[in-house]
Amino acid sequence: ALLSVKSSGSSSGNGNSNNNNVRSVPMELLLRMEGPQLVKIPPAQITTYLNTTITRQAEVLAVEEARRLQREEEQHLRREQDREFQETLLADQMREIARQEAAEQERREQEEREEEERLKKAKEESRLEDARAMLESAGEPPAGSKGVARMRFAFPNGKKVDRRFHSVDTIETVRSFLIVHFHEQGIEMKNFGLSTNFPRKTFNEEEGK
Repeated sequence: ALLSVKSSGSSSGNGNSNNNNVRSVPMELLLRMEGPQLVKIPPAQITTYLNTTITRQAEVLAVEEARRLQREEEQHLRREQDREFQETLLADQMREIARQEAAEQERREQEEREEEERLKKAKEESRLEDARAMLESAGEPPAGSKGVARMRFAFPNGKKVDRRFHSVDTIETVRSFLIVHFHEQGIEMKNFGLSTNFPRKTFNEEEGK
């Protein structure tokens, strides 16, 4: 019997080994003879049949090899595409993580600034309330009464303010008056110092408490 290898057309599936692909190639029966007929075929004709079969088989094997190489190239291309996709995905994830961390850091810093501002405002409000309470407790003595000290305050803008104090009032009472005065007049002066003209003396915030 003489057989000719036929092309399988397209691959039946991915993942088969090359040897399996070759073994699964269909074949075509060219000539079948039995018995005495074999001896009647001229040798040249048998040689022709053999050469034809070998030629067709070589062509089919070449096609199958080209398809195998094409499949390997496609698989390699898919692997490269998958690798590039994973690298891009990882880079996007890292950028997103960095963005979230930066946003979280900004949020924490904003909260810290707001908390600092809140504490600062609360401290100023507490300072003002304490000053008001001290002035209310001390009170301003009426003019002409005994034990009264009259003080004149000269501000950096040139304005002057007079106010009477008890002679037993402390520097802290004087500071309390100025704190309330600045607040009521809308003057932004949180830190200030006190000093006398003659004799020249400067009082810090710890004195007179």
